[in-house]
Amino acid sequence: MNGRVPGVEGFGTAKPFYLLYIKRAELYFPGLNGASGNVLKVPPSCIRPALYWSCFSVRGGVRFVFISKTAPLPERCGDRLQRTLVFTRSVCIQEPRLIGTRTETLSYRDAQHCSTRARELCEPNPCENEGVCLTSISSEAFTCECAPGFTGPTCASRMEVAADGEDPTPAGPCHPNPCHNGGVCEISETYRGDTFIGYVCKCSPGFNGIHCQHNVNECEKDPCKNGGICTDLVANYSCECPGEYMGRNCQYKCSGPLGMEGGIISNQQITASSTHRALFGLQKWYPYFARLNKKGLVNAWTAAENDRWPWIQINLQRRMRVTGLITQGAKRIGSPEYVKSYKVASSDDGKNWRTYKVKGTDEDMVFRGNVDNNTPYANSFTPPIEAQYIRIYPQVCRRHCTLRMELLGCELTGCSEPLGMKSGHIQDYQITASSIFRTLNMDMFTWEPGKARLDKQGKVNAWTSGHSDQSQWLQVDMLIPTKITGVITQGAKDFGHVQFVGSYKLAYSNDGERWHIYQDEKQKKDKVFQGNFDNDTHRKNVIDPPIYARYIRIHPWSWYGRITLRAELLGCTEED
Repeated sequence: MNGRVPGVEGFGTAKPFYLLYIKRAELYFPGLNGASGNVLKVPPSCIRPALYWSCFSVRGGVRFVFISKTAPLPERCGDRLQRTLVFTRSVCIQEPRLIGTRTETLSYRDAQHCSTRARELCEPNPCENEGVCLTSISSEAFTCECAPGFTGPTCASRMEVAADGEDPTPAGPCHPNPCHNGGVCEISETYRGDTFIGYVCKCSPGFNGIHCQHNVNECEKDPCKNGGICTDLVANYSCECPGEYMGRNCQYKCSGPLGMEGGIISNQQITASSTHRALFGLQKWYPYFARLNKKGLVNAWTAAENDRWPWIQINLQRRMRVTGLITQGAKRIGSPEYVKSYKVASSDDGKNWRTYKVKGTDEDMVFRGNVDNNTPYANSFTPPIEAQYIRIYPQVCRRHCTLRMELLGCELTGCSEPLGMKSGHIQDYQITASSIFRTLNMDMFTWEPGKARLDKQGKVNAWTSGHSDQSQWLQVDMLIPTKITGVITQGAKDFGHVQFVGSYKLAYSNDGERWHIYQDEKQKKDKVFQGNFDNDTHRKNVIDPPIYARYIRIHPWSWYGRITLRAELLGCTEED
């Protein structure tokens, strides 16, 4: 093939022209195949009514079409061409060149490059509704010449015809909405890769793709923590958490003691089917003795000998999430006694009971119990139990059904784990106080704030203020904003003298300077929390609504002896 395509007869001077690349199958002209140098004039009805006339040059097996928007229109279209030219797909615009005379020619190299760009950008045709794809040698994008009645960057929008017969107006590329799954279409004069577009789709969470057509697999990012199993949902996901964890991402640990050992669960909350009486009724193994690690001669609950279906029950006083149970036996008259296996039931009203089942079946779960009288044995509940009442039914016992225990779990909302006073995660420098007391004014008996840790042991095992007035406080700096959902308090003894805080207020701050007293929302005044009634029993108060702050202060409001305090904060960090 020679290096130039002939000029097109019939063009006026200084007219812009276009080079149209057409697939071979779409440019088969009967009687012209293989012809050389033929120039065919085609009226507009062959491509787009009342818009173009076209000249087709068939040379050496390469087909080009020259189109002028301004040249005169021929009177009629050849019958043999009318059927084929309606399948035209892509046009390559030779931009800066202008036809000046009839003899001016187009470089074949430019024409060849132009047709290559048309293949790259316009196949498959991005223009909808029979639009024609236009591109240029220098451009990295395309434009669409739309058929009558359509508009938009890709001819996707219908023209809205005014009711009064005026010219049609474009509905715009966002009408109808091309975005799926609730995506929002926004007008945007921009490019998507090599493609010019007039809109972008803002996808709803959980979907992606150009038109929000794809459901995102959220599980690919492993959102479930602590061994949780992720299930992908439509625009969402769910985590199946191990029993001791909870939360959307299994981020909250839910395995703290609920208060059997520490005394948060009071004697009145613990009942049983029967009580064993020994030594002519002098020894009574009451249900409220069933506290983990309880000491003493009578230190557990034992069911009566004639009780064929014994049980022991705990009223948590509100629905809570129970994720496990620790059991322990005891010795009675020197002989080991313990529960070898048991069942668990739960209730919301203390009347209608649900026995814990083997997962996915209707079979009662029988839990393994103890193998001796002293070693604790823990079982976890997966899925956890959510209820106010928990009942344990011993199944197999050694000698007598004798039990000490602790329930594990948390509040229904989660975020109620110990924050580190007892464990030492909260360090001494983070704990400060208004004043301190020294017994006998000796440094070795300094009751400093760093000792105000729940269950701390030793001769000096708590914080005691140097003054006995309501301006005293114990402060904890959490270092970062933290969600506080509960406080556990405890008293202590100073050389045999019982001392504890009977009530207190809470204050919080984010900068350590501006403080806010926690309010009773119903009474619209400072909330006074019930404290302890002895030196050793735990007293838990739930903070609802929770406090979210960096600094927490406990303000003793009433006390016995001197202001003496051991404490634990419950909650979770901002990261959780």
